[in-house]
Amino acid sequence: MPTSVVSKSRLHIYDPRERVLVTIADRALDGLAAVARPFRRRRRPAAPKRILLLRLERIGDLLMALPAIADVRTHAPEAAIDLVVGRWNADLASAIPGVSRVDVLDAQWLAREGGGLDLINALAPLLPSARRWRSRHYDLAINFEPDIRSNLLLAA
Repeated sequence: MPTSVVSKSRLHIYDPRERVLVTIADRALDGLAAVARPFRRRRRPAAPKRILLLRLERIGDLLMALPAIADVRTHAPEAAIDLVVGRWNADLASAIPGVSRVDVLDAQWLAREGGGLDLINALAPLLPSARRWRSRHYDLAINFEPDIRSNLLLAA
């Protein structure tokens, strides 16, 4: 079987049928590449410089997030990592290696009394914190909470 080399200027394929097939495939791929070009990333995304992590729940939940927090530090060694926790976890969070800043945020829905069923009233007092986070210009935010309220808070 002859060796074939495909180049844009001239195909060096000796079998005419194979040359036609390769030409058709080459033109089809060129067309697909032209269609895909606007969706292609032109450059590699920059490494995040500021990262916000959210873990508001109880101490056991924060402890279970420690390996994930360590993974974030490993993948972004130069980044400033801010961790948002409930008041009850502030001391522990301050001792986590690789965390640059600890913010305290007490979410009403996590109160032992069982408050926070009203979504608007639960989130409204926390919106100033969300505005403060926005002003810090985080490149990446990760929510370790499985709760729609904390997802909405982080989205704000």
